[in-house]
Amino acid sequence: MIAGLTKAYDQLDTHLAIKIAIQPMMDKLRLYCDTTLCKPVYLCAVMLDPHRKMDNICPNLITKTEGHNLLSSECKWLCGDNPFRLHHPDQPGTLTGAATDPFDIQDEVNSYLTAPIAYKNTHILDWWRLNATQFPNLAIASRAILAVPATSVPSECAFSAGGWIWDNLRGSLKAGTIAAQVCFKSWLNFFDSSGI
Repeated sequence: MIAGLTKAYDQLDTHLAIKIAIQPMMDKLRLYCDTTLCKPVYLCAVMLDPHRKMDNICPNLITKTEGHNLLSSECKWLCGDNPFRLHHPDQPGTLTGAATDPFDIQDEVNSYLTAPIAYKNTHILDWWRLNATQFPNLAIASRAILAVPATSVPSECAFSAGGWIWDNLRGSLKAGTIAAQVCFKSWLNFFDSSGI
């Protein structure tokens, strides 16, 4: 996503005013991605996607060994130390036969990560429901991690600085008109801040 936006940004050489307006949004999005993608919940969510596993994780972000260890430790926490699972083993939605032995979890994670990726048409949660007997601990972890959005902040917040530049009405305007709007808005901000 960032690479595609950067490529589009680089093609705006003739529209300097638009480039200047977009730069703070690009910086904010890069910072958002850099800080959030390093969190275990995001990394585990990507690894628990049977369509991707470790394929879409940048090697400079996390190695395959680190990813394996991270997913194993999160799975151990969710399956072995989960108070709900310990106190309600017969509750629907829990797997009573799931192994909580650390070596079994390591083997399960290794088996999952080395298995072929799922077909693109397969829904992620359906895949985990169907493969819960093969990967019982990972199925429990996937329900905890994938069923709830990992963030409460909508992605549109990354573009909040652009609300005064681009909306549905302005979407049909020419680049020169948008550049004039950006210039006019900066003048208004200057006059407001200087008290003129």
